[in-house]
Amino acid sequence: MEIIFLGTSGMHPTKERNLFSVLFRYKSENILIDCGEGTQRQLRMINIPSTKTNKILLTHLHGDHINGLPGLLQNLQANQYSKDLEIYGPVGLKKLMYHIFEIAGLRMRVKINEIKSGIIYKSKDFYFTRARIFMLKPRSYSIHPRFMAIALLSMTKEKLT
Repeated sequence: MEIIFLGTSGMHPTKERNLFSVLFRYKSENILIDCGEGTQRQLRMINIPSTKTNKILLTHLHGDHINGLPGLLQNLQANQYSKDLEIYGPVGLKKLMYHIFEIAGLRMRVKINEIKSGIIYKSKDFYFTRARIFMLKPRSYSIHPRFMAIALLSMTKEKLT
C-alpha cells in the first residue's frame, strides 16, 4: 500500500509544489484523491500512466482541487481508456461533470457518485470514509486499512528535477 503526494500546495502552485493531489496505490487500485493542476505531469514524473487511475475522490469542488480533472479525462479518452472510471465527490459533482463533459466533448464511461458522509468505497483490504475535520463540512477522506501498514512516499524536489 502506497500513498504518494503528487502536490501539496494550496491555491497557488510554487516552483517546488504542485496543487493538491494524492495517489493511493494498492494492488490493482490506483485512487486519485483530488486532481489539482499538474497532476498528469506528476504522474509522469514517477512513471505511472494516468490510464492506471480507476477511481477519483474529490474532497471539495474548489479549483485548486479539481482544475486538473478536465485535462486528465481528455488524456484518458485520447488513450482509449476502457475501464469504468468512478468519481466520488460532494453534492454538485454531477453538475460539474456534466459541464466538463459537454465543454470537452468527452465520451467515456464514468460513474459519478455524490456523497455526504459514511463509507465511500470498500474493498476486502481497505475502505475509505468521508471525514469531517473539526467543525467544517466533510472535506477529507480517511483510509482504513485492514491488517496492513501504510507506506508514505512524497515527491521531493530532488525527484522532480
